[in-house]
This record gives sequence, structure tokens and C-alpha cells, in this order.
Amino acid sequence: MSVYINASLLSILISFLSTIYFTPRFRSLAKKYKLEDIPNKRNQHTSPKVRIGGSSIVLGFFIASFISFLYLYQNNIQILNFPLLSIIFLTLIVFFILGLIDDLVTLSPFFRLCCQFIFSTSIWFTGIKIENINLDFALNGNQVIHLSPVLSLFVTVIWISGITNAFNWLDGLDGLASGVTSIICLCFVFISFTTSNYPLGIIFLALFGSNLGFLKYNFYPSRIMMGDGGSYFLGCCLAIFTILLNQTYNFNLLIIALIMLVPLLDMLFVIISRISQGISPFYPDRRHLHHRLLSFGFNHKNTVIIIYLINLFIFVNLLFYLSIYNFFICIFLNIVISTIFLNFIKSKRNSLQN
Repeated sequence: MSVYINASLLSILISFLSTIYFTPRFRSLAKKYKLEDIPNKRNQHTSPKVRIGGSSIVLGFFIASFISFLYLYQNNIQILNFPLLSIIFLTLIVFFILGLIDDLVTLSPFFRLCCQFIFSTSIWFTGIKIENINLDFALNGNQVIHLSPVLSLFVTVIWISGITNAFNWLDGLDGLASGVTSIICLCFVFISFTTSNYPLGIIFLALFGSNLGFLKYNFYPSRIMMGDGGSYFLGCCLAIFTILLNQTYNFNLLIIALIMLVPLLDMLFVIISRISQGISPFYPDRRHLHHRLLSFGFNHKNTVIIIYLINLFIFVNLLFYLSIYNFFICIFLNIVISTIFLNFIKSKRNSLQN
């Protein structure tokens, strides 16, 4: 156990410090070559801002993962299947490059989505797939839906592409995507360790540390943006590693989706509202949750903090559920905590209006 503790500490410290080290250097490099995002009517920033900061998150994550797994290997600890891990890391890099290219030259949304479908399909054929959905979260007994190969492919592709785009769309305010990802990673660290899936927990710690390090420069007012490259990487990481969590320990996929509820619901709401009005789901507008909170009168920083609190609430709710394992008690606790939270939001909004 001490070996896993040491590897965990290595993972979080190295990812955190590496990202802090690389972020200002990527910022200087981007400024030198004028790789900056120009403000428009949808953006909150008013001056050009570097948008390739995701590169530092990627480097911090990979450096920490490599050193942590090397430490485990030297201590004769069995880690994840090495060829499979190599395929996963290669896929993450491909998704990152797709986003980075879009940051630099702007690709059409349809082309990006087609690429995501192709990449997601490819990884399905390597064995990383959703083959069953556990319904024990809401029902008693062994309630598992086994998917046919065709349905498994469809669900897996939608899972990976959907989560990737959800986190891409979440990245609309300073510190929002990196902060929410940090909270979500803590949830998955907790799940991984409580199910004795330590290597996967160490990977989530590396992702947590790199996002935390990036927040030093990305929290409002930010000095750099992660860009599509960074948000694609984060979304793809969470999508693929949660599939592994589902595969290796048959962990409930619905609980995994619940942990990422905020970005997923936001994406679904925006898509449905656009289609219902005859607008392309790819059409950029200000329908996202953070835009709506801003329109209510909350400032940039408070909007981000409110969304952090919503995700923390989900984390606490998860702890309740895994501790008492009773769906209906969790529903009751949800209602109580939600009422308190909504009253807080209402009072905060009234004070801002006054």
C-alpha cells in the first residue's frame, strides 16, 4: 500500500509542478508567434489571449503518469496492460492534436465531429468499449443491460464524442473547465481507490494535478486559455478512463454519468434548444449554463464559483450514496441540499439586483 501512496504523491506533485512550469513558457511562445484568440461577441475576454495552454496540461499529465508508472514497475507492481495503455495515450494525443489544429486554423464543427467518430470507433476495436449498463443505482438486485456489438459500438462512440464535446463547450469562462475537471477527477480518484483500482486512481490524480497547476494561470482574470486542444484532451481522458473503470470493476455507468452531470446536461440542453428552434446544433450562441448565470447578473468569478459548488454538491452526494447505498435516502438529501443551495443563489441574485 505504501508503494501506491508514494506513486499517488508522485503523480499529483509532478503533474502540478510540471504544468506550472510549462504554462508560462507556452504563453511566451504563443505570444512570440501571435497564436492568440481574438475576442468576439461570444467571448468574455476583451483582449487577445493565448489559447494553446492545453499543451502544458498534456505535458504535465504524461510526465506524471510516466514517472508514477515507472516507479510502480520498479517496485514490481502490476499496472494497466502496457499495449492497451499505449493505445489509450496515443488516442488522447490524437484528440489533442485535432483540437490544437482547430485552435490554429479553425476547422468546421462537422469535420471535427466526423474525426471524433472515427477515432472513437477505432478505439472500440481495441477492446475499450461499453458492453453493459448497470441499473443498480436506482433498482435493487442485479439489473444489468447487456449490449449487442452494434449497440455497444454506438453507445461507446456517443460516450467518447459526447463527453469530449461537453468539456469543450464547458470551456467558456476563465477557470471553468479546468476547475470542474479537477473536482470530477477527485470523484474518480475516490471511486478508483475504494474499488482498489489504484493504477487508474493514479492516472486521475495526474489529470487532477495538471488541471490544478493550470488554474494558477487560468483562473479569473486568466493569462492563458486551454483552447480546444486542452478541452478535447480533458474530455477524451475522462471518457476513456471511465470506460476502463466500468470495464475493470463493472462500476455503475449511470453514477459515472451523474458525476459529469453538469457538462453533459448543459450540452444536451443547448443541442435540444437549438434544434427545437431550427438552428444547427453547431451554431455558436450564448445558451450555455455559464452564459445564463451571467445574464442573471452574476459576475464572471461568481458564475464560475457557483458551477464549482454544483459539482462539489454532486461529489458530496456521491459520498452519501456510496456510504449508505440507498437511492431514496440520497434523493431526500438531494432535495434538502438543493433547496438550501437554490435559496442561496436566489438571495445572491437579489443582492446583486439591489
